Amino acid sequence: MRLSLGRAVPAGVAALVAAGAVLAGLAAPAGAAAAAGGPGEPGPVIIIGLPGLRWTDLSPTATPALWRLAQQGSAGSLVVSAVHTRSCPADGWLTLNSGARAAADPSFAPGTGSARGGPAAPCPAMPVVVPAAATAPVGAPAGAAALIPAMRRIVSANQPLHYDPSWGLLARAAGPGGCATAAGPGAALALADPAGHVGSYLPSAAAVTRQVLARCPLTVVDLGALPAASAARAAALRAADSAAGRIAEEEPAGARLMVAGLADDAAPHLRAVIVTGPGYQAGRLAAASTRQPGMILITDLTPTVLGWRGVAVPPTVVGSPVTADPRGGTSLAAVVRGLTGQDTAAQVYRSTVLAFFLIYGFGEGVVFALIALLLRGTDPARRQRRRRAYTIAGVTAGAVPAATFLASLVPWWLLPHPAVLLYGLAAVWTAVIAVVALAGPWGRRPLGPVPESRADQGAGIPRPAGKAEEETPMAPRWATPATPPGGMRGLASRLGAPGQALGPPGVVAAVTVAVIGLDVMTGSRLQPGTPFGLSALAAGRFYGVGNNALGVYGASGLLLAAWAATALGAAGPEPEPGGRRRAVLAVSAIALFVVVAAGWPGFGAKVGGTIAMVPGFLLLLAAVAGIRVTWRRALLILASGLVLVTGFAVLDYLVPSAGPSDIGAFVGHVLHGGSGGILQRKISANVGSLTTTVYSPIVPVVVVVAALILAWPHRFRLDGLNRAYAALPLLRPALAAMWLVAVLGWIADDSGVTVPAAAIPLALMLVIAVTAAVPDPAAAAGTSGDGSVKPLCREQQRRANL
Repeated sequence: MRLSLGRAVPAGVAALVAAGAVLAGLAAPAGAAAAAGGPGEPGPVIIIGLPGLRWTDLSPTATPALWRLAQQGSAGSLVVSAVHTRSCPADGWLTLNSGARAAADPSFAPGTGSARGGPAAPCPAMPVVVPAAATAPVGAPAGAAALIPAMRRIVSANQPLHYDPSWGLLARAAGPGGCATAAGPGAALALADPAGHVGSYLPSAAAVTRQVLARCPLTVVDLGALPAASAARAAALRAADSAAGRIAEEEPAGARLMVAGLADDAAPHLRAVIVTGPGYQAGRLAAASTRQPGMILITDLTPTVLGWRGVAVPPTVVGSPVTADPRGGTSLAAVVRGLTGQDTAAQVYRSTVLAFFLIYGFGEGVVFALIALLLRGTDPARRQRRRRAYTIAGVTAGAVPAATFLASLVPWWLLPHPAVLLYGLAAVWTAVIAVVALAGPWGRRPLGPVPESRADQGAGIPRPAGKAEEETPMAPRWATPATPPGGMRGLASRLGAPGQALGPPGVVAAVTVAVIGLDVMTGSRLQPGTPFGLSALAAGRFYGVGNNALGVYGASGLLLAAWAATALGAAGPEPEPGGRRRAVLAVSAIALFVVVAAGWPGFGAKVGGTIAMVPGFLLLLAAVAGIRVTWRRALLILASGLVLVTGFAVLDYLVPSAGPSDIGAFVGHVLHGGSGGILQRKISANVGSLTTTVYSPIVPVVVVVAALILAWPHRFRLDGLNRAYAALPLLRPALAAMWLVAVLGWIADDSGVTVPAAAIPLALMLVIAVTAAVPDPAAAAGTSGDGSVKPLCREQQRRANL
């Protein structure tokens, strides 16, 4: 079957868009239902800021007033990360002011108190608030005008960050007349205009009375930042609880009250947020920005307040409206336990992710070095054990990413010793996946032998006489030729022939694709806190395929597609009758699932991942269909991912039935301004990924070396890879497609080198497993006709040791 790539690319893109639309109708996101129930008519709004507040601080006995507010209203976890992972109090107030990430001093690095984020440094003092000269005394009941002299400097310092803050945005919620009262220095920052002017200022929350609350439709109160020290913190909590309770008792009728821990203390955490008033009774907060139950962003607060006041939200604002889902029969204590668990998961990620990847990356090298050392030698039995050990180790290591996600089927974040439980469960799931991959029907009876002539040609060693009809003695157990039985056993058996070496790695790839893809399509509940998943504290992504998993997901999808195409008879210069057509359909179906799950706005909404994966699958499809890739076709392939993302984005912007997403929001920025800042920020983040750790600069070198090895394995004396190329014709294009996805992901995703850095260990392990499972002609040359061992020549010994 000959296909035209020029017609296949646009047709495939259109099919992916249409399929995503159909699938999205079957899986409406959580935020869509919540947004349907509006909060009601505009009314007075009171915002109480208590930087540092966590749910572990609150209880019916320690903070009775705040607990009562949470009981009456809706509770949630607040992500306060702004310019830095750890936000200082001034940063939180400025972000509330502008509706975008901001910092009082962007050059100040507060640190996170971890190995990755550096030691925690004390936050600088809040900017000084100075009463205006020609105003009433600061103690006047109605408040007095004030000025923040540092505001102009702050506005200027934030311009290079390209977050495009809308300074004074929160104050617009006051509506006509602009009557808004700020009580305390943080509240003044929240209501200041770009020049630092504050219309009505009171020095502290103590001056907030019933009269003050009734005077203006918008009141912002700063209760001060909670200290990190336990003794001082307890005293500050008691004072803040008393002040919040008093303000709640004196609030006007129909008011909405928000209490929010707007910033961090000594370390980054998810903070507590409570909303009471119309539309927020006895619920749990939600927002389309995270799609995680109970979790909202600090950038969601400002557009939410504007919505409460009936003021139009500018299209360039990045936040989403905060809504509430009813708690139903769930008690507040149970909700708080779940919110505390979200922070626990974030802390496990923060404290273990660097060590995990160091162990995972370097540990693989240690394991394979030990295998080579302990099982060294040219004895045929030892070579067989060594190759089998390589395959087992490669398949086991390749199962780790999927296992870390499956560990979250148990709520480890709610149980004692969560980190130990997470990685213990991951180890168990790794063993389960590896055993299934190695011992299943595809392992016992793969689909037929690798043609020995091909393996011989790849290795450059003549086939010994009398071996044409015999099974290669050194072949692994899953490489034993067999006639496929019928029924389901026949299907399972067929998945190993003629590329039996792809069987166990293919199973690992299938599990990885299924686990990540189905989780993304059903809400990304397995992602938070896992090492290949999402970090709430980084505040980069809260649903979909995470940066650490993008390369793993794409490589697994490509390997699965190559396995399916080989099993369906598309391998070799003379494919089975109808095999190529079946293989094209199978690879297309796998590509459809992988790409739609990751890229459709209602599921993963992954821009960089979609741009990277679509060309990879088209490159493999071209090989399966027998299409020669010319330079013109190569350009079409490279542009295909961008074309598909554009289609997804425009569709999501025009028909946002799948719920708001970053993809659709970007179209709004393009139409209304602000897209330039987003692109500059992402480019800066991509380049900055080269300095994330001391190991990051090594990644580009590894990527280049990998390209050279894949292109010319013989020059690196990798005869095993040469044999695998000869035995499995789709292996070379599959590996080339994996490399392309890693490089395009590096370029298109703002996480930069994180994409290839996470993908290389998995791809390497699965490639080793495939290569080790391909029969070695040197093994056959080392065995005589009666099964006795005969001496190997020096060249055969050298090749056998590789």
